Amino acid sequence: MTWGDAALTVITIAAFRLLPAFARNILRLTDYRKTWYEITVGVVMGLLGWVAAQLHLLVFDKLYLWWGSQKRLLGTQDNRSNE
Repeated sequence: MTWGDAALTVITIAAFRLLPAFARNILRLTDYRKTWYEITVGVVMGLLGWVAAQLHLLVFDKLYLWWGSQKRLLGTQDNRSNE
């Protein structure tokens, strides 16, 4: 572990400890009407959507690119007769 790693760990812990107080002050300033439940559901749904999108790009985008690749479409004559 380097000094940079240790400093990053301390900064991260401090940020997470200060996050609730910071969030409370921001919500008080903006007079936010949503409950913590609604905010939490929104954040969780956003994260799940992001994970689903990344999984889709990881799996289906590669499959789509392979399916339309010139190498597959213009393969040898033997490959075309098998399709």
